[in-house]
Amino acid sequence: MKGISIVPALFLVLALTAPAVAQGDADRTIQELTELRRTVQQLSLELKSASAQWEKGLRELKAIGEAVEALKDEQKQLALAIRTSELDHREITLRLRELDQIRRELEGRGGRSARPRPEETEPAPESRRPRADEPARPKTDPPKDPKPTTEAPRAPPEPEKLVPVTAEQRALLEDAQKHFYNEQDYPKARELLDRLLEESGLSPVLKAQALYTRGLCHHRLKDFKKAIADFREALTVTGPSETRGSLLYNIACGHALLGEKDAALENLRKAFAEKFDDPGFRHTKADPDLENLRSDARFKELVEGK
Repeated sequence: MKGISIVPALFLVLALTAPAVAQGDADRTIQELTELRRTVQQLSLELKSASAQWEKGLRELKAIGEAVEALKDEQKQLALAIRTSELDHREITLRLRELDQIRRELEGRGGRSARPRPEETEPAPESRRPRADEPARPKTDPPKDPKPTTEAPRAPPEPEKLVPVTAEQRALLEDAQKHFYNEQDYPKARELLDRLLEESGLSPVLKAQALYTRGLCHHRLKDFKKAIADFREALTVTGPSETRGSLLYNIACGHALLGEKDAALENLRKAFAEKFDDPGFRHTKADPDLENLRSDARFKELVEGK
């Protein structure tokens, strides 16, 4: 019996099993592709979710930014309202001082009769009969009437008329302060204050506030001579208050920037004499406007000796 050749038998086996092997590989490939598609779909869904969250985060950031801007605007409006209320308070304080001064003048000139204090009046003599051994008191003549005077009584002084602040004047000042403090538009603020100060019969407090702000505009625009002039004029219409210290300090800064050391130091001394608010001289020591005074021994004595 002849033996069967091994090689043809192997080919025969491979030929019979090859389709099954190929079919198994195809099934595995299809399964892998299906899993890959599912993974891609899952990643796509996650990407869409992440994109939605990203857009939501951007919207929230935008809303936060708008809220911050709204808060900034509200803060600016509040600061402007505070400055306006300070103006009202200063004007009321000045008016009260003026009225008190008028009252004192009227009292001093006899506008109101002065009543004697109880301790200054003499007690009435006690009515009693004189004793037998008591000497009789000498009779005194009643006091003679004083000679009539021909001088007419002085009329009390007329009270000073209060100067009202009109709505247009207040609106013009507030608009100028808005351009200065909020927008840093110094030329526009100065233009508005020029218009306000051209009016006659301004309230002293309103005029002082306008001159003070216009002086700051001149200072920021490096027109130091005009700034000093406005600050000095504001001093003439400002009563005793903390504003005088600030005005004198700004005058000192203007002279320092012009290289006028003596005038700068003199006004700096006056500012501190008027209770300029600078605890520990921290602002004065760091103010760049006073840079050329720091090497002067008088400046060191002023800020370190107080």
